[in-house]
Amino acid sequence: MNHTGKLALVTGAASGIGAAIALRLASDGADLILGDISEAIQHQAEEIISKTGRNVIWGKVDVSDFDSCNKFIQSSMKNLGKSVDILVNNAGINRDALFLKMTYEQWDSVIKVDLYSMFNMTKHLLRLWSIRDMAESSTFLQ
Repeated sequence: MNHTGKLALVTGAASGIGAAIALRLASDGADLILGDISEAIQHQAEEIISKTGRNVIWGKVDVSDFDSCNKFIQSSMKNLGKSVDILVNNAGINRDALFLKMTYEQWDSVIKVDLYSMFNMTKHLLRLWSIRDMAESSTFLQ
């Protein structure tokens, strides 16, 4: 698939599925914003740059925190000078425990990272996409 000229934001991109998705998008021509809570995000970004030559910026982001997501998106887009076209909400955690033994804190952290993160990242980008779409719409400009 050709993603030339597109900007993709991938969360949970430091390893595993997120890293593989990011590499594929860059190999297909996309520039990237990579986010993860882990310091390993820098190494992953540098590896993708060396393999693909694409523009890649990265940073730590706590996807369970609404304001952290907004700051990450705004800062990243400012650094690249363009808007995100593709969002991959990949961040997720697992707290291996039998439900009976799982603590409230473990449950809460899983829900915040696996579920709230979808809202936190998407909400901020939808607002930006709506503004961009209105500005590009011939109906809006008439």
